[in-house]
Amino acid sequence: MMKKRVMILPDDEGNPETRNINFIINDGTSPIRSATVTIGEKTGTTGSQGGCTLQNVTDGENTVIITADGYKTKTETITVDETHTSFTISLEADIPTKTVSIIVQDNDSAQYINGATVTVDNKYTGVTGTGDSQGSDTDGLLVLDLPIKEEYLFNITATGYREYNNTERIVDDFCAIYLDRE
Repeated sequence: MMKKRVMILPDDEGNPETRNINFIINDGTSPIRSATVTIGEKTGTTGSQGGCTLQNVTDGENTVIITADGYKTKTETITVDETHTSFTISLEADIPTKTVSIIVQDNDSAQYINGATVTVDNKYTGVTGTGDSQGSDTDGLLVLDLPIKEEYLFNITATGYREYNNTERIVDDFCAIYLDRE
């Protein structure tokens, strides 16, 4: 059986080809419902599975803008042609944050502990007293930008100390945590 090859060309008036373009909008894992997807004058809204279709999108580079409540607006350039008619785009949550100072100290001596690995809510991580982009040059201190909420789950490990796992409240953007020696 011989397959026919079809070539899509501009119409007789020189207008570029257009296509229906499918989008899936998610947060990296879950679909986002009611996101607005816009290319030029064409706009669609995602359903419960995060999908929508924009009709008659012109071939070539197009700028797509995606907005959704609770997420940062995303602008992305896509290339539309006969092989590129479906796109999956992830949005980042727009969560208000606050800068929090975390001090880790020895429970017996109150000395600052440098090199302690601090993980908050299984997501935000840094090392005390390292001076890197997550930390500070001050002994025992780590500064993190955390989502604003009442309680945070802390996991802290440091050589010579028992692992710390506990939920803490942060008052006035400051938290001191004391570790017990092994």
